[in-house]
Amino acid sequence: MADRRLLRQALGEIVDNALKRQTDGSPIGLAASSIADRVEIRVVDTGGAIPDDDFDRLFAPLRRRDADRSELDLDLRLGVGRGLIEAMGGSVTAETTPGGGLTVVVNLASVAPSSPDQGGEISADSALSA
Repeated sequence: MADRRLLRQALGEIVDNALKRQTDGSPIGLAASSIADRVEIRVVDTGGAIPDDDFDRLFAPLRRRDADRSELDLDLRLGVGRGLIEAMGGSVTAETTPGGGLTVVVNLASVAPSSPDQGGEISADSALSA
């Protein structure tokens, strides 16, 4: 379950981060799947490698790796995205993309759709198609 506006904003921040990391202009990957009582959304880029021990620090909203302003913008996007997902009871983690890059994994509680009009709350699957 998720708030439609917050989910769109959170995924927008995470997707925008992936697009900016994708330096060669190739498309990013986006996949959603239902796993037991959860919905998992994966945002995959093949940008530069990030050390595994740096993953948690990726989401710190004011961490700056160097003086490059674009690096700071990327960090802010991931921190905002994670904060919004956590506010909805979900979680956001990161893993290495096979072959290099970053995969951001969003997990949210899943519910069976009750009707076409679910008010302000929706399942993550319908948010992706909305």
